[in-house]
Amino acid sequence: MPAHQSGYALLPDLPGGLDRHPDQRRTFVWGKLMPVYGQTTIFSLPHACLAAGLLDDVGTGQPLNWSVLLQRAQAKWQCAEDCFLSDAAKLGISPRSVERRARAQRGAIIGWQPAGLLGTPTDEMRFGICPDLELTVAVLSCCISDIFFSARAPDFSWATLFGRAFACDDDLGPAPALDQAPWQQYAWEPPEPTS
Repeated sequence: MPAHQSGYALLPDLPGGLDRHPDQRRTFVWGKLMPVYGQTTIFSLPHACLAAGLLDDVGTGQPLNWSVLLQRAQAKWQCAEDCFLSDAAKLGISPRSVERRARAQRGAIIGWQPAGLLGTPTDEMRFGICPDLELTVAVLSCCISDIFFSARAPDFSWATLFGRAFACDDDLGPAPALDQAPWQQYAWEPPEPTS
């Protein structure tokens, strides 16, 4: 495929697309894949709990990943969302404030389940993890599968909040990479490989 001088590439013909009328003059389309937003943001409640100081038994020299943080959260709150919400309330986070924060985002955002929380990849986008506990709860509680709906009534079940992470290419809030504050003080290891 020839390359355009500015980094654009000739887009391939799609079935039933540009090539469907061979008797007419052909039109070439140049395009460039670009991120919707300059950063991919990951929302992970175990990480946000660490940043908020709710997982205070985690040492700075201990190698961490999503699985380790999730195990710490499960041990602390015994997989009971009421216990977690009680601790979050001490930081001023309530179901009502979470719902207001979610509705302030307005609309729907299509995301995906991140394969691993490894920090900065080698491609042109920078992955960051949101340290804002209230925003993380707001986003995760209003997700259905891989879509965030700001108008959805929040689901505060343990499985919804802690059962997965959500990644999206959108500017919802701060999302520093693992080599930036508040994450840089911790030792990070890759998650265990999945088979």
